[in-house]
Amino acid sequence: MYFEKTLGVSKIPEDAKIMRREAVRGVALDGDSIFMVHTSNGDYKFPGGGIEEWETHAEALKREFIEETGCSISDEMKFIGVITEQKFEENAYFVMKSYYYECKVEEKKQEQQLEPYEKRLNFKAELIPVVNAYKNNLLLVEKFGSIASSPWLGRETIALEYIVNNLKGRHKCEN
Repeated sequence: MYFEKTLGVSKIPEDAKIMRREAVRGVALDGDSIFMVHTSNGDYKFPGGGIEEWETHAEALKREFIEETGCSISDEMKFIGVITEQKFEENAYFVMKSYYYECKVEEKKQEQQLEPYEKRLNFKAELIPVVNAYKNNLLLVEKFGSIASSPWLGRETIALEYIVNNLKGRHKCEN
């Protein structure tokens, strides 16, 4: 499985001011189910977040996974795709690359360590059939638009679509 997609602005002027951010997202599959974070907006997002300057992708993903879910993941990770979001805001272009890694949940270690906005959105870790998470997010996109209920809804729905399509061949997953 591999995917690469760019969302938003397709071309950024050469002389433009650009603000860049990189993030990692964990794709923890268990058969035809996936470990996701469910929010009070009703959407599902992949556990993960921003990479600190001193971190490798693996270190950032392990830290973010524990913070958002309270669960640890194994050291084995497989890169499966990237989604780049590009938009113009506040007199600069914002470019965020989200790197997706297939990983395996090991155990529940501790309580979630949520940031204030994550607490407000009532982040809850959940194992859900991949098709259900995809259909749920797709309905929200169709109803409210790709960023109306959350800034990650469009990105995560696209990643879920790639995963659902891959599972059809691997696991005979029904769509």
